[in-house]
Amino acid sequence: MKHPIHRRSSLFLALLLPATAASAADNLAAHQHGHGELSLAIDGTRIDLLLETPAHNLLGFEHAPQTEAQRQALARVKAWLSETPLVNTASASCVIREGSVHQIQGVHGADEPHDHDHDHDHDHDHDHDHDHDHDHDHDHDHDHDHDGEAHEHHHSEFEVSQTLDCPELADTDELTTPLMTDTEHMDELSVQWAGDRGQGATRLTGKDRRITLGR
Repeated sequence: MKHPIHRRSSLFLALLLPATAASAADNLAAHQHGHGELSLAIDGTRIDLLLETPAHNLLGFEHAPQTEAQRQALARVKAWLSETPLVNTASASCVIREGSVHQIQGVHGADEPHDHDHDHDHDHDHDHDHDHDHDHDHDHDHDHDHDGEAHEHHHSEFEVSQTLDCPELADTDELTTPLMTDTEHMDELSVQWAGDRGQGATRLTGKDRRITLGR
């Protein structure tokens, strides 16, 4: 499902357009459960970031909350995304100056009805002069338009943007992220960055939380 990127996010993401081929390949994994994408634009002690991830990676489900436990889980995740810098220095000096959390809901496949057409001609001619001529032509016109029964796949994504102030950023070439350690279903995180330190990309898996920037 396509959705508009917010203007501020699109401005800093424009810096990342000439990113590496590996990062471009990662973008093809749109809405892949277990996979998220984190983009960083670095300018002095400021970091603008954008996280795009299926809701499943953070919640364990993508449909609208149906139970009180699911509603509470959604509230906790949104609060965590609003209050937690998604990258930080080793001394945790980064502070969120601006941020937004958007959950985008969509349904895939609902506009593709399943049509089943069966044509059977029923024409039974029985000649009982010890000559049995059986001509079976089945003519059943069954038009099943399963508009309401189409297989609908509910997709939900989080788009999170943050502007961070990181006073100690100039003194380090390494950032950390809690996305691999503090979430249950994030198996892989593609990270790309651009700014006054050049540009680069990496892929985190398992419990890896370190992002090494080039100087």
